[in-house]
Amino acid sequence: MEEIKNILEEIALLMEKFDKKKNHSFNVFFVSNVIRRELFHSDILAVLLRLNYPKGEERLKLFLKRLNTNKPAKVDNILYDFVNYEVRREDDYIDILIDLELKNGKKSAIIIENKIDAGDRYRQIEGYIQSKESEYDITVPVYLTLHGNPPSEYTAGEYADKTIPLSYSKHIIPWLEDSKENIKNEPGLEEQRIYHTLDSYKEMLEKINMEKNNRKELIDNLKDYAHLNVAPLQDKINFLQDMMNLLRRRNHIVFLKKLKAKFEEKGLKIDDDFCNDVIENDYYGFSIPLKNCAWGIAFEWKTSQNSYIMGTGIVKTAQPIISGNKLKALLKAVRTERSADYEDYESEHPWYCWIDSESQGELFDGHFGSKQKYAYNASWKEWEGWAEEYFDKFYEEYEWFKEKLEKIK
Repeated sequence: MEEIKNILEEIALLMEKFDKKKNHSFNVFFVSNVIRRELFHSDILAVLLRLNYPKGEERLKLFLKRLNTNKPAKVDNILYDFVNYEVRREDDYIDILIDLELKNGKKSAIIIENKIDAGDRYRQIEGYIQSKESEYDITVPVYLTLHGNPPSEYTAGEYADKTIPLSYSKHIIPWLEDSKENIKNEPGLEEQRIYHTLDSYKEMLEKINMEKNNRKELIDNLKDYAHLNVAPLQDKINFLQDMMNLLRRRNHIVFLKKLKAKFEEKGLKIDDDFCNDVIENDYYGFSIPLKNCAWGIAFEWKTSQNSYIMGTGIVKTAQPIISGNKLKALLKAVRTERSADYEDYESEHPWYCWIDSESQGELFDGHFGSKQKYAYNASWKEWEGWAEEYFDKFYEEYEWFKEKLEKIK
C-alpha cells in the first residue's frame, strides 16, 4: 500500500506541472473530433499550400525551404524556381502530391507520405515513387511524422536514404509560424481568415506535441513526491486511467516481442516491426512477408473506449498487391474457414479478431481459451506466458495464410 500511495503522489505532482503547461484558449479544432485524424492533417496542409488561397505560393516556397534544410546528402536541392504548381490529395493514393512546373522546362513531384498514428505499409513510398517516375523528371519523397523519424526500408525500399524526413514539431510548426508572419499585416478578410487558420492549426499541433512529450516525461520521470490534493478528483481519475492504459499496452509489447522471438527461432524474417513505441501509435504489432503482402499479429487500441482488439491476418500496415478475384477468394476463405467475425480493413486486409476487450468473455472461434475473460487487467508476466502457450496456434495461422495464398490463383 505504501508503494501505491507513493505512485499516486508522484502522479499528482506531475499533473500539477502538466496543468501549468495547458493552454485553455478557444480553438475550433479542439471542439471537433479531428485532432488525431491523419486525413484531416493532409487536407489542411494541402489547402494551406495551394495557389488559389492568399499567399499560397509564398507559403509553398517557405515549405520548400524547410525541405532543403533537412534533406539527406544524397538528395539534390529542391528547385523552387517554378512557373506554376498544383497541390493534389490522394493522387494514386499519395497523401499530398506537389506538382511543380519548373522554369527550366522540367517537371518535379514532391510526394508526401503523412503519418500521425498509423503504421507504415509495405514498400508504400517506393511504390508511390515508381508510379510517378515516368511522369516527372524529378521525384522527391517526403516522410512526415510527429518527430521526424526516418523511413525504414520496409516502407521506402531503395529510396530510404533518398527520402526527406520531416517533423511536425521541428518543421511544420515553425513553417506555420513563418507563414503567420508573412500574412499577419495583410488587411483583407480572406487573408485574416488564413492567418487565424494558421494560428489555430499551429496551436493544435503544439497540443499534440505537448501531450506526447508529457506522456513520455511521465514514464521517464516519476520521481518527486507531492500531496494528493493538488488536483481535482476527476483529473486524478483520468490521469490514473491513462497510466493504467499505458501499462496495459506495454504488456501487449511484452507479448508481441516474445511471439516475434519465437517466429525468428523458426527461421522466419520479421520484415516489419511496429511494436516498439506504443506512446506514438495506437496500432502496434509485427508482420512477416508473404508473396505480394505481409501476414502479421497486431493490437489496435481504441482510445475513446479504453479498450483494444488483437488479431491476425494481413495487417493494415502492409500494402497488398493482391486484388480482384484473388483478393475476393482470400476474403471468402478467411470468412468461411477461420472466422465469421473478421475485420475487413479498407476492403483489402483480411484480418480477424482473437481478443476483443469489450466482449463479455465470449471468444472468437475459441481462440485464446479462457484467458479472454481477464486479459484486460492481466500482468506482463501473464501475457508473456500466453505467448509461449499459444505460439503454436499463431504459427498455424501463419502457415494457413501462406498455403492459402499459394493455392489461390
